[in-house]
Amino acid sequence: MFKANKELILDSNSQTTATSAGNGGDIHILGDHVGLAGHSKVDASGQTGGGTVLIGGDYHGENPSVQNAKRSYVDHDAIIKLMQSKAAMAEKSLCGPMK
Repeated sequence: MFKANKELILDSNSQTTATSAGNGGDIHILGDHVGLAGHSKVDASGQTGGGTVLIGGDYHGENPSVQNAKRSYVDHDAIIKLMQSKAAMAEKSLCGPMK
């Protein structure tokens, strides 16, 4: 988990991974202002199932145990990968909340 009190930006061309031969791992990018810049890559894929990627909060900001960002940004060149194979199903990828 990446967590900042104020701002957390994954720089262009950075790579953050939580992969495995089984199910993918969990990656949480949390703070007041969070983002994926440029060609940054977040990979929580697995051979049998995808993991969870949370960027700036959980679904609709309704999970009190997950910090919600005031602003979240994902560059159009950023990559969020959750599946390694066609048979694997992604668990959850969220960028939010957007209020």
